[in-house]
Amino acid sequence: MTDRELADVVLEGLHEGIVPWRYPINVMPEFAPTFGKFFRGEPVAEVDYAQLDSIIKATGARITHHWRCVRPRHDRRRDKIMMPLREYFLNDANYHATRIHEVLHHLEQPWRLGWIGSDHQSELVSEVGTGFLESFLRLRHDTCNKNILRWLPKWAERIKANPRYLFDGVAQAERAVNYLIGLRRRKEAA
Repeated sequence: MTDRELADVVLEGLHEGIVPWRYPINVMPEFAPTFGKFFRGEPVAEVDYAQLDSIIKATGARITHHWRCVRPRHDRRRDKIMMPLREYFLNDANYHATRIHEVLHHLEQPWRLGWIGSDHQSELVSEVGTGFLESFLRLRHDTCNKNILRWLPKWAERIKANPRYLFDGVAQAERAVNYLIGLRRRKEAA
């Protein structure tokens, strides 16, 4: 399958609600080389978020939950993650996926991973990276696609113009998740 063909299949899937970075093996085996890098098996029945907590702690990210926070976000200027209260989320999977997503934005700072890209590609990186880390930790995937649907028109426009847009985003997501996994291991070894 060529890059163009794979990009077209990914776009078609996203428009139909199939998110290949969440289900790389189950959707299409052809996705495995691109999206299956962190897939270690189906989510476990009894989810333990301790590994995720240790990864997030290792980043040193400042996360504040506030009742007036309507939309989760990483404030680049203050280098701080703002989150609504936990009870405002649909379920545990939605809450933890949002934490991962915002921590991936936290890595964009120049003194961390420091990659430069547009806001829409940053969202693609964070969405793909969230799916990768959920798969790696065997967590249940968040099924809320609201953010994906919000950005999908811009992603589709860019992917249709150049499939490398998708694969560059996937590569950056892989780099970010590898960084997070390695950071936790280094902190635990110290």
